[in-house]
Amino acid sequence: MRRIPLKLVLVVLVVMAVLCSWGALAQPVVAQGGQIPLGPYLELTDDQPAIKLSALSAIGQVECTPEGCSVVVEQTYWIHNTSKSDAVSANLGIRAPLPEALADLSVTQSDRGIASAGSSETFAVFYPISLGRDQHISLVLRYRQPLGNAAVLGYGIDLGTLSDTWGLPEGVRVRLRLNESVGDSAVVWVLPYISRFDGQQYTWDYEVPTNLIPHQVVWIRPDIWRALNEATTAGDWRQQAVLYLQIDEAIRAMGMGDRGYYGQAIAAQNQAIAVDPNNAVLHLEMAAIYLERGELVPDASHNYSLLAAQELEQARALDPHNAQIDAQLSQAYFLVAKASAGQGDQASALEYLARLREAKLPMPASDAEIHDLELRWVVELADKGETEVAYAQAPRLLPSKILGLLNEYNPPFAGISTTVRLTENQRQVVYDFQPFPVTQERLDTELRALTVRLEPLAALDTALDAEKRVLTMTLRYHDQAELTRQVSEIRALIGDESSLFKKMLMVPWQNAPQLDTTDRAGLRSYVIYREQFNASALATAWAAESELAQWRQLELTNQGEQTAELEQRLMVFLLRRQQQAWRQIPSCCTWSYSVYIDDQTEPTQRWLLAWNQVRELRAEHTAYNEPALRWLAGISIAMVVLALTALVVPWSAIVKRSRVR
Repeated sequence: MRRIPLKLVLVVLVVMAVLCSWGALAQPVVAQGGQIPLGPYLELTDDQPAIKLSALSAIGQVECTPEGCSVVVEQTYWIHNTSKSDAVSANLGIRAPLPEALADLSVTQSDRGIASAGSSETFAVFYPISLGRDQHISLVLRYRQPLGNAAVLGYGIDLGTLSDTWGLPEGVRVRLRLNESVGDSAVVWVLPYISRFDGQQYTWDYEVPTNLIPHQVVWIRPDIWRALNEATTAGDWRQQAVLYLQIDEAIRAMGMGDRGYYGQAIAAQNQAIAVDPNNAVLHLEMAAIYLERGELVPDASHNYSLLAAQELEQARALDPHNAQIDAQLSQAYFLVAKASAGQGDQASALEYLARLREAKLPMPASDAEIHDLELRWVVELADKGETEVAYAQAPRLLPSKILGLLNEYNPPFAGISTTVRLTENQRQVVYDFQPFPVTQERLDTELRALTVRLEPLAALDTALDAEKRVLTMTLRYHDQAELTRQVSEIRALIGDESSLFKKMLMVPWQNAPQLDTTDRAGLRSYVIYREQFNASALATAWAAESELAQWRQLELTNQGEQTAELEQRLMVFLLRRQQQAWRQIPSCCTWSYSVYIDDQTEPTQRWLLAWNQVRELRAEHTAYNEPALRWLAGISIAMVVLALTALVVPWSAIVKRSRVR
């Protein structure tokens, strides 16, 4: 297979890119909310193959007065009857509807006016013409088209559609002359881009056109452009921001929002604030810019409203007693909250409303409206499984009677992990509580009260990490009798109540562990650890306290009012969440026992125990008296040496006597 040269591939890619870009430029700029004004033109009202458009000239002159600007247009059509044998008659028309406030409309032939012959649904006006065999005539269409008084003006003629009706002429000339000279920075948009511009006039010339597209120019009004340059030269950033916003608004009205000047306006206003940071008015103006943009771009309203709120916060810090700033800040946070909820972030929406209350700002809506919004957002959070936020907000949103009934069913905790560590002179119990959202304050209160009750025990050190809800109890003892007595006192201080909370605390202290040591001739000791683990009482307490949540139902009404329906949805969710929490408690409660004998760094034995389990914990350990063993080994070695010495000396004497003989 023959390989394609790399240079040829690159050339093809470049050509394709140029064609694609030309195609993009050839598209007229039309967008929702407005478009570039296009001037009317003449076209044949019926099919006349013999009539051809030889050439076309379209010249526009922009004129401005204090009332507004307009463009005076003169279009010249050179028309040819290509038939060599027959004269032809035809009607030239301007499609309906005519541009608003179009004035001075006329069609002339050789400086003689042609009267209108009427109108139709398709054509707002049409003019009759007659051509002899092979005759050439020229017609001139004149009119004045208003352009308005906005900061940005635009005008164009759709030569693409014109060529579709007439066919391609042999020559085309297009001119648009502005009322004043401007720089290139005043030009917002030009199509086609390939043109000549001398600062006041745009020119397009085509001798033999092969394709015609709409011709358009959008420019900043010369007086606005001059004012912008003067503000830039003077360093007046605030005035620059004002002018940029006017330009951006006019461009958006033409449907060209992607070519707006909003970024320049923001940059200029930020620079003005940097120059005068203590000017509250500048921050208010910046906030207004953000809020207006948020209304124009709903998808980004959350971000713009948040930026506006930040600016208003700074303005409020500079002018803390301004009621107008407070009202605007409240409205900004309200918009941020609603935008957050619209994006599915109801938790943030609730936080923004909470921020309003913390700042003591006036509410931007009635109490009933705020309540319904918060209630709806909480229900939506509950539907998504975000239970903590729902539980945290429920006390504010539900009626006190219903809330009181719900509180009767709440579990005291979600789970407890208990770690028990026993050495020969210390027993440490660590309770790690997993709180249930609604009852965590009650749990904190009970833990603090328990810590106070245990303070009288001198041998017991109690430490409570309130943030993590971890309770550590460390009991020191010297012998088995003291351990048994101290455990009994701890049980008495915890209390012998039937509540699940007290039962959970009591499990590691139900029985004093037994440490039996047997000494074998002072050379070794045999240690036996025994303890009875019994968690069977927990099931009874759990069943008694969870019974209401398992079968009790709140009365549900069938009111058609939206608030009542939302309250009922929230109640049902809370009930289901309570039932789920109660069912999960047995699996979320665990015990880990470790016993350390003879000062070992690793546990002699470890047990992992579960809910409702009954088991005897037993561990055995043999400890050797190393100093005594070393002393005994030394004596034994010495005795062996003495015995060997006693044997060797007599034997050497016998050997000597035998040699003498």
